[in-house]
Amino acid sequence: MKQQKGFTLIELMVVVAIVGILVAVALPSYTDYVIRSKRADATGALMAATNAMERWRANNFSYAGASTGVTFAANVPSDGSASPYYELSISNLSASTYTITATAVNEQADALGAAETLTINQNGNKTWTLSGTENCWPTRTRSC
Repeated sequence: MKQQKGFTLIELMVVVAIVGILVAVALPSYTDYVIRSKRADATGALMAATNAMERWRANNFSYAGASTGVTFAANVPSDGSASPYYELSISNLSASTYTITATAVNEQADALGAAETLTINQNGNKTWTLSGTENCWPTRTRSC
């Protein structure tokens, strides 16, 4: 009798099951990594905006007028992509105060399933709002 070469249906089903298990384990980790890397981009943009505000104050002895004179990226990423994942805004602007906020938008907001904001003010006080308000920025996890 001639021997057949190939895989049996059971062997193929075992391989499909193993691949399914690997994907089920790896996909949430990958998704969390993408969320954290985009959040790191936002914190970097906030720090760059803070540096721009401090340069303005060093030259003008006040934060007043900074909304028209200070240049920093309004979106993250700042490369002009059609779908940013954070938007930066400035509020509480006076001669001695400001607050810069990064708000999750588009796929970042969808991935988080909640509204996320990161803020920093003139004193360097950082807050993070996802499910509650924390007085810090998250580092590696969904908490501080």
